[in-house]
Amino acid sequence: MARDTEPRTPGIYSEPQIRAAQVVDAFTPRRIDFSPALACRAVSHSSFQPGGVLPVAPSAVPIAGLNTMTAQGKPAPYETPRALKTDEIAAGRQFSAGCAQRARGRVRWVEIHGANGYLIEQFLQSHTNLRTDRYGGSIENRARF
Repeated sequence: MARDTEPRTPGIYSEPQIRAAQVVDAFTPRRIDFSPALACRAVSHSSFQPGGVLPVAPSAVPIAGLNTMTAQGKPAPYETPRALKTDEIAAGRQFSAGCAQRARGRVRWVEIHGANGYLIEQFLQSHTNLRTDRYGGSIENRARF
């Protein structure tokens, strides 16, 4: 599963961000309190994804009527994301866990964003999660993510 690298998207999920956290460690006498872990996915753009692949989401539901930014800083319509395959969902869950592990010892708390169009909310919402497997349908299934 590709990792988001949008500008102004904080986190500790890429080598440059890990190196930046090491710089902060060297100049900060105490630990930073919070680090966010964001999984943008459907609100991402293919220009940020390795190999230019489409962003992923619970279902292939486009975000209509709004624009996003490309890696080149240009506005562009949101693309229709690719629906995650059932066997890919565990990697999506592990994304946030990986962020938290990389932050260990650097921050006191990791904030996992689960609202405003990020991947967790996409799974919880009935209008963005049209799945018919164990991750769709009832709220219990949608919350399973």
